[in-house]
Amino acid sequence: MSTSGTDSKMPPLLCLVVPSPQGKVRMTPSKPRPNWVARPPRAHALALLAAVLLALPTAARAQPTYTLFAPTSTPAVPSVTNDFAPVELGVKFQSDIEGDILGIRFYKGPANTGTHVGSLWSAAGARLAFATFTSETATGWQEVMFSTPVRISANTTYVASYHAPGGAYGFTSAGLASAVDAPPLHALAGATSGGNGVFTYGAAGSFPSTSFGDSNYWVDVVFRPAEPVTLWPVTAMPAVASVTNDSDPVELGVKFKTNVSGNVLGVRFYKGAANTGTHVGSLWSANGQRLAFATFTSETATGWQEVTFSTPVAIAANTTYVASYHAPVGSYAFDNGGLASGQDTPPLFALPGSTSGGNGVFTYGAAGSFPINSFGNSNYWVDVVFQATGAPPPTQPPDNTFRIFAPTATPGTATASDTAAIEVGVKFRSDVDGQVTGVRFYKGSGNNGTHVGNLWSATGQPLASATFTNETAVGWQEVTFSSPVAITAGTTYVASYFAPLGGYSFDSNGLATGVDAPPLHALPGATTSGGNGVFAYASTSTFPNGSHQNSNYWVDVVFETYGPPPRPGVHGAGPVLVATAPGNPFTDYLREILEAEGIAAFATTDAGNLGVSVSLDDYKVLVLGEQTLSAAQVTLITHWVTAGGSLIALRPAANLQSLLGLNASQGTQANGYILVNDTQAPGTGITAETMQYHGLADKRTVVTGTRTVATLYSDATTATTFTAVSQRTVGSGTATAFMYDLAKSVIYTRQGNPAWQGQNRDGSSIGPGARANDMFYGNASFDPQPDWVNLAKVQIPQADEQQRLLANVLHQTSTTPLPRLWYFPSAKKAVVVMTGDGHPGGATTQRWNQYLADSPTGCSVDDWECIRGTIYDYVGGLSATQANTYVAQGFEYALHINTGCADYTANTLDPNFFTPQLASFASAFPAVPAPVTNRTHCIAFSDWSTQPKVSRLHGIRLDTNYYYWPDYWVQDRPGMFTGSGLAMRFADLDGTPLDVYQLATQMTDESGQSYPLHIDTLLDNALGPTGYYGAFNANMHVDSQPSAGASGSAAIIASAKRDGVPVITAKQLLEWLDAREATQVSTVAFTGTVLTFNLTSPARNLSLMVPTRTTTGRTLLSVTRAGSAVTTVTRTIKGVDFAFIDGALAGTYTATYN
Repeated sequence: MSTSGTDSKMPPLLCLVVPSPQGKVRMTPSKPRPNWVARPPRAHALALLAAVLLALPTAARAQPTYTLFAPTSTPAVPSVTNDFAPVELGVKFQSDIEGDILGIRFYKGPANTGTHVGSLWSAAGARLAFATFTSETATGWQEVMFSTPVRISANTTYVASYHAPGGAYGFTSAGLASAVDAPPLHALAGATSGGNGVFTYGAAGSFPSTSFGDSNYWVDVVFRPAEPVTLWPVTAMPAVASVTNDSDPVELGVKFKTNVSGNVLGVRFYKGAANTGTHVGSLWSANGQRLAFATFTSETATGWQEVTFSTPVAIAANTTYVASYHAPVGSYAFDNGGLASGQDTPPLFALPGSTSGGNGVFTYGAAGSFPINSFGNSNYWVDVVFQATGAPPPTQPPDNTFRIFAPTATPGTATASDTAAIEVGVKFRSDVDGQVTGVRFYKGSGNNGTHVGNLWSATGQPLASATFTNETAVGWQEVTFSSPVAITAGTTYVASYFAPLGGYSFDSNGLATGVDAPPLHALPGATTSGGNGVFAYASTSTFPNGSHQNSNYWVDVVFETYGPPPRPGVHGAGPVLVATAPGNPFTDYLREILEAEGIAAFATTDAGNLGVSVSLDDYKVLVLGEQTLSAAQVTLITHWVTAGGSLIALRPAANLQSLLGLNASQGTQANGYILVNDTQAPGTGITAETMQYHGLADKRTVVTGTRTVATLYSDATTATTFTAVSQRTVGSGTATAFMYDLAKSVIYTRQGNPAWQGQNRDGSSIGPGARANDMFYGNASFDPQPDWVNLAKVQIPQADEQQRLLANVLHQTSTTPLPRLWYFPSAKKAVVVMTGDGHPGGATTQRWNQYLADSPTGCSVDDWECIRGTIYDYVGGLSATQANTYVAQGFEYALHINTGCADYTANTLDPNFFTPQLASFASAFPAVPAPVTNRTHCIAFSDWSTQPKVSRLHGIRLDTNYYYWPDYWVQDRPGMFTGSGLAMRFADLDGTPLDVYQLATQMTDESGQSYPLHIDTLLDNALGPTGYYGAFNANMHVDSQPSAGASGSAAIIASAKRDGVPVITAKQLLEWLDAREATQVSTVAFTGTVLTFNLTSPARNLSLMVPTRTTTGRTLLSVTRAGSAVTTVTRTIKGVDFAFIDGALAGTYTATYN
């Protein structure tokens, strides 16, 4: 840069309040009638609802208007030239929905003069309203509003017209022969409506009833849909306003449909006096996709609360959705059985629980969890605000819909010769919970008659049925059930269809080995009781339970998961298993954290695979990323922990709180602090100062027997009563919980506040407007906030310390000692990455010659013994010959990408800057390797992730653009403004890791930093007892010499040489990171006293670490490789003692404990 310019939780009310025989209130898990009587929702009138809604402020009920023709639409003939007689011209139209006609429009040509009057008529000719046009323009669309809107009914014909006193009207011949569809409005097709494009000659106010050639006379209406509607009026009240026996955070919802397309404007819920805290309303698709959410504000103490989404959500007619809200302290409103029969408020319908798989849905946990459970079809008094529009929503491709057979799959025999009536089917299972929305079958040309699709339980209980319609002659046929059927993972079901005339498709033995199409599986008949490929002869649909040769009758299901299905497989191996979630890519970043901490022997899999394709018995530690587990998974993990496993859960859901020894969450705290107890493991060695986390933390207290490893602080000095990290013993195992998502916190701490991306928060007048440091700079003139990373704590690598706490927990609780890899070669605790920007670099040769002189005689570049550095330069700083000479000696010469000191966009960064400039660099320096690291001129960093993504496309995998600057922010405070001294991969906004390392530039020659103060502070903290290890990057410009860059680099190198710290290029660090990551620790086994493992492809000068103590207190006696003793050095790292094997070689290692 140059800135010079250029638990076993019960469902709601499952534990009911009932009178005991003694008359006292007690809790019971049974289902007796409570001592209060549930009553159905109070009846109400739509007219009352409309009156209430109309009385609300306009801003809260902003409604769209619709017309038949777009403002840009024009007639073929703006003004006819052969008809100047006074005439009334009109259009027949209908609306899909009820609403108001506000006025009339018409297209005016230049000759269409005089006073025009617009009218609205019933189909029978009753004049409903009229108004005179005023302030007309010479040509174009004219519009007039009626004094009072006219309410029209859905699907009813009306006529809109205007009077042209001098003829000369707009005209398109046969323009209305076919319908003009602009949902919810439709100009009727003349061919089916008795002619459209109507007229009558005479005075204004004559009903136009004649049609000729279905001409379009360009008459239109201004239509406003009827007022938004809700399921319940404001006068409706629950039987129980606030339950008194459930204070756990819970998401509560209602399944609903509409009979017309429209927009959901927001969510409502009824609030009782005890239902406090911050409430968040959400809208979901039936399969669990969150379509919108918003936080309720300005709530009243009790009664109906309403929140409006920032953008209305378009929904389709006759499609199931779920509206919900999060009650952080429970105490929700409740009517037992209140949705058993549903609630009809056309066009809105709450589904009857008895036919919809249960209504009144809930799930315990944090806000934003999809509610899928139901108990007793209870009404939790959740509602939507719906605006009918008739306009269908845009089609979204399903990404969570699955079938057993591909659309291109075909049977061996398309039509059997058997013509008897028969039910044929398939037994299947799913790996994950979800819902079956319909049934499919392959139809041959001889498979005639009316077909009926069915879904059954394994024992023959009918779950759903539907009749196929609009079938094709051959091929796959599909029918959708009226309501989806929820199915449970790992449970057998049967899908079938009835073929009244036989002629079914089949493949003999087609299901002998089953068909796997994860998450769906047609069961292998050879190993399934009763076989697969099932049938039953009968005159009507019946449960098919016979099987012959495990034939495939080509029956299938349409299955939707509630979220993304688990990705198959296990990646890696070792005693530690990281359980990720496909719907939460932040969980994938846990791999990066463990690799950065040198935990090399671990595996990853999606949590949905646990107990299905992955056995927990193969692992000692489970690191669970933030997600919600099924009840079956919680039970599985509980048994595993009790038997000796170690669970580490990040921001666990409510159904894990019993296992973890936590009380219910009392809300959340965003971007607070934690204080680790450093007096005992696993906190020993971690800083004794408060540290920031970023993201949400649940406010939880611990139950007796659970200890607090770290306390939640509301700010840097104010402790709360809540735990931030907890731990308890469960049976023979351990359960540890972080109340926040550590992975997300590490990403946000390192990369800044995503909400601040693209902002010039530091107010710099030097372009570009946005840099990476702006995502940390709080005191923006337009938005004063605290700094994202508290610079009073800038010396503490807060992200690193917290992920080292995780590493400590792994060592503390894994019953198999975990081998580990040190951060840098030769057990170095710190390394300096020396870089310099050139514009161009006129002093490059002087600087590098000095580095050569500073290097020890006979030093090894590969062993990081020589002083080396990187120059990011413009083409022209060196000749090709000079560049080749220095690169051959171990220096890195790379391009200084230049955006002209200006912002870029995702569409301009690559084609305008990276691609042409890299091509120019390659042409100028053909023998110099293509750049693999980068710092962009003026540290332009215009958004969260475009630059690392573009860099990766060009093979650039280390970025130094996070820059400790400007001076008035730095204030000469040494430290790590990203909360980290490590190079780790970037993450995208959704948490997905990006294969480009972020190495912050913590020292510059243009940030008002004093030297050697900054380098000495960083090195003292890294090498001393605080253990703030790191790779510390400096930018010392090479534009000229003498300069601040020259003096700064000299001071930094002097301090590094004094302390035995390597000074290397950015490329050397990248090569080390790749080599360290490629080092494999495998086949880890522990007998109780002997640990064995294989070390493969170790990085050069790798320091291998073996814990000196086991969880049972056994101490290390010796370490051998291939039977020969190896030299070890014991070092304490963050409170944990390790035997270091420096310069570890490949081979089989054996560590023996007493």
